[in-house]
Amino acid sequence: MLASSNTDYLATIRRLNHASVHKRFDAYVDVPWEDPDYHIDPEDPRWELDAREPLGATGWYRDQSPAVRARIGLDTAAGRMKYGIEFENILSRGLLEFAAARSSDSDDFRYAYHELIEEGQHSLMFQEFVNRSGGLVQGMPAAYRLLGRAVPCLGRRFPELFFVYVLAGEVPIDQLQRR
Repeated sequence: MLASSNTDYLATIRRLNHASVHKRFDAYVDVPWEDPDYHIDPEDPRWELDAREPLGATGWYRDQSPAVRARIGLDTAAGRMKYGIEFENILSRGLLEFAAARSSDSDDFRYAYHELIEEGQHSLMFQEFVNRSGGLVQGMPAAYRLLGRAVPCLGRRFPELFFVYVLAGEVPIDQLQRR
């Protein structure tokens, strides 16, 4: 690695570590789950899928009652969160592999553990939503779960590829959440 890129890498990792200490999230403190305004109503029309969703654009979906459309939309959101939990699980295992290959006093070791804690908080938040949605949520198909077993070892053996997988999973989810 070039000296300048190593310096940039360390500066970035130190910035991320600092941010992790000063800006963090707790799934049960920062989300007011018991607030009536946060109650999950399966008939709330805000759950309905819009035309940007493939199912939401179909005539069949639009012909359903508003309550059915809302329930389908809520189940869709809960299913995506279940996928998120399973993705976070793969990411967390990979971060542990990444950290195991680092010196325990290194900045990137510390970063991996900060990120692991953050992913755990995301999983807790997603699971709480899934639980409160009241639907039957399946999660990833078996083939994806099987493939997911191979990815974490990259955190130790080929971290660059591991983080490419991380970005491939995180970017679509982040865009969906922003939408």
